[in-house]
Amino acid sequence: MVGKDPRTEPAVAGATWDEGNRFGETLSGLITALVIGAGGARVITSEVDKKLLRAAAGEAATKNLSADTAMDIANSSPAEALAKAARG
Repeated sequence: MVGKDPRTEPAVAGATWDEGNRFGETLSGLITALVIGAGGARVITSEVDKKLLRAAAGEAATKNLSADTAMDIANSSPAEALAKAARG
């Protein structure tokens, strides 16, 4: 196989080299990039939320909170939970 042009003599029986039709290949790459990007964004968001919730828990643990305030913090978003725990 050394020296042969793979576009004219493919190594796999029935395989062809079509330089004109790259749309499917490009679309596949684009979709893959979008899925990977969305997954990466979700991981980053999860890590930020985890840090905010840990900070809120630490803040709330230092205060004597009522049951209503504790439930309000528990039912809030991570950023709101940290702010409410800091206010007490």
